[in-house]
Amino acid sequence: MRSGRLTIAWFANLRGPETQSPTNFIMCILIVDDQSDLADSLADVLRLEGHHVATAYSGEDALKLSRQHPLKLMFLDVRLPGINGVDTLLAIRKEQPGVPAYMMTGYSVAPLLQKAIDHGAQGVLHKPLDLDQIIELAEQHGT
Repeated sequence: MRSGRLTIAWFANLRGPETQSPTNFIMCILIVDDQSDLADSLADVLRLEGHHVATAYSGEDALKLSRQHPLKLMFLDVRLPGINGVDTLLAIRKEQPGVPAYMMTGYSVAPLLQKAIDHGAQGVLHKPLDLDQIIELAEQHGT
């Protein structure tokens, strides 16, 4: 597991030559999961579908990315080391309100899931994830 690492190198290629401003990056999908293999695989699938994707393996790393790059859509694991996925969602929403978000979980964590829904998460995806559903959601949100 590559906990604590950010996948941000690919962002350097998303800027146009006319600007170096971080606010002009192409908007992307953010995937947050401490299971790096799952996060990376999901990101690969979405990239093959033509989406720009960033991955974070902790809530703290997701917050760093969200402060640097505009987001179109988020998929967040509920249970993360440090800041959980719901609190990560709430923190990102303070800086980027209205970004659609889906919580992912393989556990029964009803109170956390209810908190996420109460604060605007569009839905809950249960692991193992349905890749067709993920692709469809990305398309529905215009990414």
